Order: sequence, then structure tokens, then C-alpha cells
Amino acid sequence: MRVFCRHDITSVRVVARPGAAPLMLAVVHVDLYLFFDVDVVLLNVELGADNLSLAQAQDQLYRFGRAYPAGWDAAGAVLAASDTRDRDACLAHVR
Repeated sequence: MRVFCRHDITSVRVVARPGAAPLMLAVVHVDLYLFFDVDVVLLNVELGADNLSLAQAQDQLYRFGRAYPAGWDAAGAVLAASDTRDRDACLAHVR
């Protein structure tokens, strides 16, 4: 196992939805764990904030903790679409 740590990232500004007020979250640590024997990579990001409501905290856990954008907004409109069926474009991006 190998761990890479970033110490130069101190905060992140998050806008949950277009037009919403941005939230400033403190970055406690950012670690990338590489498990060579099983070919697994794990990104660990710990954030902190003061004076968030429970709804705001839950929304940030749901939205920020995803490896991809949420699929739909409150009105049911699609926010993101995958191009994985376009094999060449997908492989060019992930290489």
C-alpha cells in the first residue's frame, strides 16, 4: 500500500445548484491510498464546516461525496450523461 497526502489544499468552495450561495468548506486532509495487490485506489477527503444546517450537511454529503454528478435536479431534468458507449472518447479520457 502507498499513501499520497496533499497539505496545500486548505478549502473548497461548493455551489450545490446554479444560483445558490456558495459554501466554504475547510479541507482537513486529502489522502490517496493505492493498494497495489488488488489494484484499488481510494481517495479520502475530510471536510469541515461551521454553522451548517442538517439539510445543508446532508446535501453536501450526498453531492460532494460522489465520484460523478448527481443524475437529476429537483425538477427531474438530467444533469449529466455518460459517454461510455462512445468507446474511443471514453478510453481517450481515462488513459
